[in-house]
Amino acid sequence: MLLVSHEYVPIPGHWAILVSRDVTQEGTLFNTLGNHFRGFYVDIKKNICPSPGEAVSSFILGYTNKSTLARMEEIANSTPEPAPDCQTWAKWFAQKLVDEGILEASAMEKFETAPRT
Repeated sequence: MLLVSHEYVPIPGHWAILVSRDVTQEGTLFNTLGNHFRGFYVDIKKNICPSPGEAVSSFILGYTNKSTLARMEEIANSTPEPAPDCQTWAKWFAQKLVDEGILEASAMEKFETAPRT
């Protein structure tokens, strides 16, 4: 699922992708950290459970299983760095997951309604 969060920035619109049963359950967070001056780099956190107030919005991008997590990490780590921002990176990552058959193409439509910074 796509999380739009306040966790790393003081304004809404930070995008990260969480692989979890739902937003209240532990999962793997695919994220970028950084700033517009230096760029953003990939940050993957395992066994993370977002706190109740952390996610401003969540959008289900699709369904996958744990057997794809290792491949998802490889894809995330193949990002050309520095990424220009978290939103560009999240869309790039999701598109790569679509290209690999991990997500359905319809996942990309969710990005059109997600809040932006």
